[in-house]
Amino acid sequence: MAVRCIYQCYQAVKIPILGIGGVSCGEDAAELLLAGATLVGVGSAVHSRGIAALGQIRDELAQFMLAEDFGRAAELVGLAHWPAGMAGS
Repeated sequence: MAVRCIYQCYQAVKIPILGIGGVSCGEDAAELLLAGATLVGVGSAVHSRGIAALGQIRDELAQFMLAEDFGRAAELVGLAHWPAGMAGS
């Protein structure tokens, strides 16, 4: 649900979007960024797993980015809105 809301907000506004809701792993964070979130907030994962969850999510996001050949998280923002093969054009 959060990913869809962020996707729709990204289409409607041109201001930074904070993606929150259900982030428990790096893939969740990547999905929010791809949908258009400028920043990703983590709450429940920290509450249930402790502060170490932040490092785990960061490391998983870094692994995702490395596997997909991204150098910076900012390169992911809104990428889901671009036609395949046209990102950044």
